[in-house]
Amino acid sequence: METATAQCYASYLNKDSALLVLNFKGNIVKGFMDYKINGKDQNKGSLNGEMKGDTIFAEYKFLSEGVESVRQVAFLKKDSSLIEGYGDVVEKNGRIVFTNTAALNFTRGLKMQKIDCAR
Repeated sequence: METATAQCYASYLNKDSALLVLNFKGNIVKGFMDYKINGKDQNKGSLNGEMKGDTIFAEYKFLSEGVESVRQVAFLKKDSSLIEGYGDVVEKNGRIVFTNTAALNFTRGLKMQKIDCAR
């Protein structure tokens, strides 16, 4: 039986922070993400998805202002960091999803560095 391996990533820039805790079991990814962006409401929630090549594609179910939302997220794994991808989105069946995952931009996204999960 394959065991899950945990990996943690964080970003701290000025007054903004993000924490991502991921558990990998094969190519299946589950975890938790917490965004604290200055001037915006904090949002945190669960992440469920899969690793495809060097990219994680997942559904992020989170609470913000007491409202539950679901949006698709993508992270490119590069060395010991994850870079969040951005692209055009549309609402589909109550979820926000990318219109074209092949056209995602990973050059301006939030960059998270791998950290010790015990921190």
